[in-house]
Amino acid sequence: MNAAVPRAAPLALDLFTCALEGTTLVEASAGTGKTWNICGLYLRLLLERDFDVRQILVVTFTNAATAELRTRIRDRIVETLRHARDGNGGDDFVRELLARVEAHTGRTRAEIVARLEHAQNSLDEAAILTIHAFASRALADTPFAAGLPFAVELVSDDGTMRRDVVNDFWRRHVASDACAPALAAYLIDRNDSPESFARIVGRRLAKPFARLRFPAGLDAAAPDIEALGALYRAAGDLWAMHRGAIATLLAALPTKTLHGSIYKKDAIDKAFADWDVWLRNDDPLAKFPRNSKLDLLTSARLRDCTGKGARTPTHPFFDASDALVTAIDAARSELVRARLALIRRLVDDVPAQIRRRKRELRVAGYDDLLHNLHDALANQRFPGLPDRLRAQYPAALIDEFQDTDPLQFGIFHAIYRGSPAPVFNNRKKAVEWVRGS
Repeated sequence: MNAAVPRAAPLALDLFTCALEGTTLVEASAGTGKTWNICGLYLRLLLERDFDVRQILVVTFTNAATAELRTRIRDRIVETLRHARDGNGGDDFVRELLARVEAHTGRTRAEIVARLEHAQNSLDEAAILTIHAFASRALADTPFAAGLPFAVELVSDDGTMRRDVVNDFWRRHVASDACAPALAAYLIDRNDSPESFARIVGRRLAKPFARLRFPAGLDAAAPDIEALGALYRAAGDLWAMHRGAIATLLAALPTKTLHGSIYKKDAIDKAFADWDVWLRNDDPLAKFPRNSKLDLLTSARLRDCTGKGARTPTHPFFDASDALVTAIDAARSELVRARLALIRRLVDDVPAQIRRRKRELRVAGYDDLLHNLHDALANQRFPGLPDRLRAQYPAALIDEFQDTDPLQFGIFHAIYRGSPAPVFNNRKKAVEWVRGS
């Protein structure tokens, strides 16, 4: 076995010395100067690498965060420009930045002022975008790459369409003869509905490449309700005829026959009450009473709780209840698997149906923008798309990088993988940076 290769320890971020090439992962918790550092890196890219504001892609997640970044970057440029012109204002960062740019690039102060003035005047064209706006802009020029129609209407809320498709799924697979009555009753007992299924689909649409883990054996046969009903009726008949005798039998047991901490009087009384309620339902799959003590009157539990040297109490009802509770447990497990199988079909079929319908109607939601861009980047019929986007945005600062989201990670990995382009992926954690490829 090969020894594990230890990972290099993360380094503290040095805003002035970190390399402006290749991909860097920056980890920063809230309140640690994340936005301050993004603004500093933006200025370094402007002054040291000669990038135009249209070439530095700045991506964050929300409109509010995008507006804040745009304002903070504008303020930083104005502050640095003022100091570069006449030496007024500016903090230690601004003074050190200008000194380093002059020393390491050979640019004169006049050249620096000219670059900052150009940046200030063209900042309205800066590529400071939400991730959805970036995806929309990237797709606007490449409809063929994504297999999209030329004109696509962006809808802010696609919930109505999602509910329509899920309602159709519910009608075909639940509210029809295709669904076993026992499963339909179980779904209702679980408070499942078209609305709850639509929420599940919404989460799947938001993370279409997240790995789904379902247990094995989901396609097992549904419970044999007829056999279960026969066991239920047999136990019910015995209970109706012998309830009093069973109570007398247990009350007359010698002390320490059964485990005293389990078979206390209150527990036995609750077991009798639970059997009264359950067998009165005329439904073997009815919900058990809360904190059920039904199993106290089964032969298996009585055997397990019989004291050493004592004789386990016997009665035909104990055997019948044991067979019934065992069968009920198995049936409920089968219903759990059947429900999961239905949800697996839901998340396998419905998202694809929704996307097909959107393509037919020429509309797209925000989540579709990311999905369509990912498809375009992965589409072998358009291999030049990553190169085109990298040429358009030869530098990137990605705020709130969702590296745990395969969709977002896949988009930026496809564009900048193996490139020397300066890319800073910023995610929440302690401040540190890690070089990567």
